[in-house]
Amino acid sequence: MIPQLPKAEYEVWVRGYGLVDSPKTPATFDASMLLHATRAEDPQQAAVVYPASYWLSLLEPPQHSGDWVNQFKLGCQLCHQVGSMITRTKNRALYDLGFKKATYMNATADGLDRKQLLDALGDWSTRIAAGETPEAPPRPQGIERNVVITQWGWGDTFTYAHDEIATDKRHPSLYPNGPIYGVDLGNDRVLALDPKTHTASATKTPTAGGYDTPWCNLTYEPLGAGTPLPAGFGSLGCPVEKGITGFEGQYPNPANPHNPMMDEHGRVWITTQIRREWGQDLPEFCKSSPVIAKNYHHRQLGWFDTKTQRYTLIDTCYGTHHLQFDSSGVLWTSGDSYVIGWFDPAKYDPAKPETLKAAQGWSELIVDANGDGKKDTPLVGFNYGVIPNPKDHSVWTAQPGGDPGGALDYRGRLVRYDPAHDSFEAYTPPKPGSGPRGVDVDSNGIIWAALGGSGHLAKIDSS
Repeated sequence: MIPQLPKAEYEVWVRGYGLVDSPKTPATFDASMLLHATRAEDPQQAAVVYPASYWLSLLEPPQHSGDWVNQFKLGCQLCHQVGSMITRTKNRALYDLGFKKATYMNATADGLDRKQLLDALGDWSTRIAAGETPEAPPRPQGIERNVVITQWGWGDTFTYAHDEIATDKRHPSLYPNGPIYGVDLGNDRVLALDPKTHTASATKTPTAGGYDTPWCNLTYEPLGAGTPLPAGFGSLGCPVEKGITGFEGQYPNPANPHNPMMDEHGRVWITTQIRREWGQDLPEFCKSSPVIAKNYHHRQLGWFDTKTQRYTLIDTCYGTHHLQFDSSGVLWTSGDSYVIGWFDPAKYDPAKPETLKAAQGWSELIVDANGDGKKDTPLVGFNYGVIPNPKDHSVWTAQPGGDPGGALDYRGRLVRYDPAHDSFEAYTPPKPGSGPRGVDVDSNGIIWAALGGSGHLAKIDSS
């Protein structure tokens, strides 16, 4: 029984661990079928459908370094499902050629020590080609056999869908059975999918003042420096010199919208780039802050009104990446390596530009390291996830670390901000945990973190 199917034409087949895919059989709604499952003849045939993570488990990291593994997972798996068929069937030379298809991928390879990375990947793929297979995953048991996952396609071949939302997280009963919204980071679109009518659509995300430089070619110029520096994210279609790609220019994404979040007014808030990242283009009131004027901050804010289908763009002094509302309606953002930023929609009127200053604020991440009551040590590091804790009104961010040569330990850290006292605390995951990225909070005030570098789920009870 396959529930909740729309009336359409289908192809149905059997897949399971230890089996060979059965032939795809045409099927119509409300029909009964007889399908035959065939056992795999050998481990290699059975392993074709194993999850990518099982194939990745065969990789032998250089010297089994936690630092290297952390960088590998936070860097390569940022975009790729490493262990999938296309990633595990190259030889050493093809891996090296592939890295040059994108400047970010190439830089990641260099940061991992290119020779060590190529040696590890070459050995991995050679062993797989010779017939080595991972252990068999367990077959579903009991109630696991009743799980049904429904998936819809949205976007197109070059869509880089990143995050989605269907309701206001503070009021999750809002918008039942309504559209699901996401962002296409690579093509500057807000995506929408209606799960009732099974239709998908997309709306172009604008920038301010005609800004049209793709993220790949982004430059940064500190206030008063006079020399632009390359600061872009070179994804597919942005090769290094002598690199080969058939997709040059496929990501024309000056806005590169990143994270959607809905509010109670039917607006989808997004972190999005609206202008150049030059210090001279900051709002005037931002320039008086030394930590803002001298440092790099990427992306600003905006919202998409689902009723009018129109965008409102908002400039910020700080960089943005992820965003979350607290219980009082203030929007907190990650995405800056130097400050934590917030924006109060209740204080902002798009028709009155002078309200922009009052609506936003930030605090430089500095801790009191020696316990004398004075903040003395900056917590410099990219803040990835963010979540307000409704139990004590603190705000948490996650700094993954893993930057080659960076000052932050590879294990990264969780950072707790107390707005009432403008104070920060930092927590490093215990070994072997590393690389915190996404963070969330439960109804008891327990903070949960996805440790992307080590593959763990972590929690911390700050009480």
